[in-house]
Amino acid sequence: MSVDNATYVSPQARSLPLDTTPDLVGDRWAAPTWKQLVVTGSVAAGAVILGLGHLASRRRFGACAGLLAGVAALGVGVAHAIGRPLDSALAAPHSTALTVGERQFLEEHPTALGAESFRHAERIGRKLTGIAPDSFVSYYQAMSEEQADVIRQNRVFEEASCWEWSNGVEFQRAEVVAEDGARLMGNYCVTDPASGKWALLVHGWCDAWNEMTVYARAYAEHGFNLLIPEMRGHGESGGEIVGLGWLDRRDLVQWLRWLVDERRAEQIVAHGHSMGAASVCLMSAEPDLPAELRATVCDCGFSDVLNVFAPIIRNGIPFSTDGIVGLILDLMRIAVRLRSDGFDLADASPERAAHDARVPVLLIHGMADTFIPPYMARRIFEALPANKGKLLEVPGAGHCQSVLADPELYWGTVFEFLGSAGVSTTVPLNN
Repeated sequence: MSVDNATYVSPQARSLPLDTTPDLVGDRWAAPTWKQLVVTGSVAAGAVILGLGHLASRRRFGACAGLLAGVAALGVGVAHAIGRPLDSALAAPHSTALTVGERQFLEEHPTALGAESFRHAERIGRKLTGIAPDSFVSYYQAMSEEQADVIRQNRVFEEASCWEWSNGVEFQRAEVVAEDGARLMGNYCVTDPASGKWALLVHGWCDAWNEMTVYARAYAEHGFNLLIPEMRGHGESGGEIVGLGWLDRRDLVQWLRWLVDERRAEQIVAHGHSMGAASVCLMSAEPDLPAELRATVCDCGFSDVLNVFAPIIRNGIPFSTDGIVGLILDLMRIAVRLRSDGFDLADASPERAAHDARVPVLLIHGMADTFIPPYMARRIFEALPANKGKLLEVPGAGHCQSVLADPELYWGTVFEFLGSAGVSTTVPLNN
C-alpha cells in the first residue's frame, strides 16, 4: 500500500548553525562511472610511462629519477590521505557492548562504583547508559542547552524503562549465511507468540546490537516480535570489512528470508539508524524483497557515503580544494574496489536507491545532527517515488537522538506511518 509523500516539521523548529548544502561547493560530488575511473587512471599511468621513456631515451637519468621520486612521494601522500578515512570506516570493529577490560572489571568487582553502569550497558547499550565514550557529548554542539537538557532527561527515563523491560524478555541467537559466505549472527525475541508482526532493527557503524533496545521496547509494546542482527564486521558476525550499507543490503534480504521461512512472519517493518538506516534504505530497492516487508524507517542515514568522506578528507588535508578532494575520493573507490571483498563506494548511495524503492520509506533526521548533515535526508526524500515516502525533521536532535529529543512526536509519527502503510499498530490488551 502506498502512502502520500509528506513532510513533518515540528513547530519548534529553529535555525541551527549547520551547513545546509553539500560538502563540495556547487553541488554534490558527482561520482564518475567505474569505466571513467579506469580510463582516466590508464591515461595517467600511460602519460607517466611515456614521460619516463622519453627522458630515458635522451639519457636524462637524473630527471627520470626525479620524476619517479615525485610520483612516489605523491603516491605516499595520497596513500596517507585515503588510508585514514578508509581504515576508520572499513575496518571491521567486531564491536560488543563492553570491552574485554570492562567485562573483566565487572566480573571481578560486581559491587564497585561504576559496575551498575557497565551492567546496564551490557544489556541495553552504551548510548542509553551514557558511559564513556558517550556519543551524546559528540553530537550536542548544534543544540541549545535547553534542548540538550531535554535529551538528558529523556535518556534517564528511557534507561530505566528499557532496563526494566529487558529484564522481562529473553533474546535468542540466530544465524544466517550471507550470499558471499560470511556467517551472520543475530538476536531475536518472540514477545507475542500469537503475532505475525516482526520488527527488523538495524544498528549503526561500530555499534553493538543492543543499542537498538530503545526501539525494541517501543515495537514490542505495539505487538511486534523482534530481530536485531549483528551487522557484518560487528559483534560475532563475519566479514573482514564494514559494508557501509552496500554489502549490508543483501545481508538484510537474507534476514528477511529467515523471518519468513523460519518464523512465519506475516508483516515486517525494517527500522535502522545511522549506517543501519542507509542499509535499510538501500535494501528497500532490492528486486527480490519478500511481500511480507511492508515498510521501512530510516533514522539519520546518509544519502551517499562519498559525501560523508568528503569533509573528513577536507578537514584532514590543509588547503585542500574540491579537485583534490574529488581525486582522493576517486582513489578511495579504486582502493576498495580492488579488494577481494571490496565494492565501489559510489554504489553505497541510498539517494540513488530511493528512486527504485519498493516499499514505503519514513525518513527521520535530527536537525542538529553534526555527523550526518540533515540535507542528506532531504535528498533521499526528494528521490523517492511519489506516494512512497515521508520525512520527519526533529529540531534539537543530534545524530540518532530524535527518539530522545521528542519521543511522543517520534513514535506517533512512526506508528501513524506504519498504519498508513497497512501495518497493524494496535497495542495488544496484554500490554
